[in-house]
Amino acid sequence: MIGRHLSKLLLHKLEDRKVIVLPGPRQCGKSTWLHEPESKFAAPVAFWNGDESDIRDRFENATSTRLKSMVGINKTLVIDEAQRIPGIGTG
Repeated sequence: MIGRHLSKLLLHKLEDRKVIVLPGPRQCGKSTWLHEPESKFAAPVAFWNGDESDIRDRFENATSTRLKSMVGINKTLVIDEAQRIPGIGTG
């Protein structure tokens, strides 16, 4: 599980409103940290999982307008398993 010091750092970085990539070995607690407790996020959060085919489909031919409408009122978007979404780091 992600340690207390790293947890505080990540929560502080969320305020920057930029992309945060959380790399790490398999089963080290990245996804668990994101979901426990969800109240750690100050604003509404959308949680998407790149393992889900419908989530991957959302990104196919996506425009910024379409993505904004999908995120809705949420101030933070968490994409777990983002590496499974083709082209996620380009464009």
